[in-house]
Amino acid sequence: MLVYIVNTGEPTLTVVDHATQSVIDTLDLGGIAHGQIPSHDGTRLFVTTEDTQEVLAIDTRTQEILWRVDAAEGTFDQLHQPSVSMDDQVLFAPDTFQSRMSVVNVETGAFEGFLPITDTTSSPGESLDVSSLHNSYLSGDGQFFYIAGILGQRIAKVNVETREIERMYVLDGDPRPFALLADQSRAYVQFTDLEGFIELDLDTGEELRRIDFGNTPTQGWTDTNTILKPRSHGIGLTPDESQLWATSTQADEWRVFSVPELDLIATIPIPEGNAPNWIAFTPDGRFAYVTNTTFVLGEGNRPRKDVPGTVTLIDAESFEVVRTLPTGPLPKRIHSVYVPPVE
Repeated sequence: MLVYIVNTGEPTLTVVDHATQSVIDTLDLGGIAHGQIPSHDGTRLFVTTEDTQEVLAIDTRTQEILWRVDAAEGTFDQLHQPSVSMDDQVLFAPDTFQSRMSVVNVETGAFEGFLPITDTTSSPGESLDVSSLHNSYLSGDGQFFYIAGILGQRIAKVNVETREIERMYVLDGDPRPFALLADQSRAYVQFTDLEGFIELDLDTGEELRRIDFGNTPTQGWTDTNTILKPRSHGIGLTPDESQLWATSTQADEWRVFSVPELDLIATIPIPEGNAPNWIAFTPDGRFAYVTNTTFVLGEGNRPRKDVPGTVTLIDAESFEVVRTLPTGPLPKRIHSVYVPPVE
């Protein structure tokens, strides 16, 4: 099993071999990556870029780039966290500046066009482009993908086959990462200015609970620059959906909750200043890999891009840190991939 880590401070991807728990490769992408998603068969990794507005396909057996395609038609955009259809045919990448999804046929590597994300139901007679599209996730049955708009304060539910918006969830906050139960009954959503998450009922659209960790904001999170430094920016369900792990980026910790009760099970400290972010579990749920962006503010109160980050391996049974490995600067999105043997 391999673990892929996007480094957003440079155009690279860090590759970890779980068998040896070591970094085995650093891939040059030729562009600053933002999102990544593996194919369901484990043979390819699809990466989206911010500065070149491309989608790349990487062979997980050879680590070679198979193809790359301009998915924004030359406009100035940023492609964020994508989702890929269950049959590994079509990828949907959020275009954060244009309120639309870029659609790519990943079987052929061809750009197919754009899918606008517009709210036509919340206010009768009005149409609202959902702004700052950020993270998308495929439903457990593969029929839908869910896409969040940060400043639009919405999550759209989109039918993968028809490419039509079937529902729009209006939120009381700016949504960041979120986690979906496989039966699509609940979503656990992080907001920019909330250290914690909310529990969203996907049947009624109601916010059921708001879990606030209650830590005192540390230096760097007390200013108005939370668009670059959300207080919590990493959340994930264990493969059996018995636990929800959520980070406090500002307090350098992960908290583990039971599902569905949302009782606190454990708090896992990460060394101070590491700003933990995204999470990926091994398929058996035995271990978790978490990225640490190691925020150091520079000019204009923006994170410096010359400070290396790390990835931490955590034992998901004892909740103890096993080891920490080096990455490139500002590591964020991470996925574990079972790579099938060559037949």
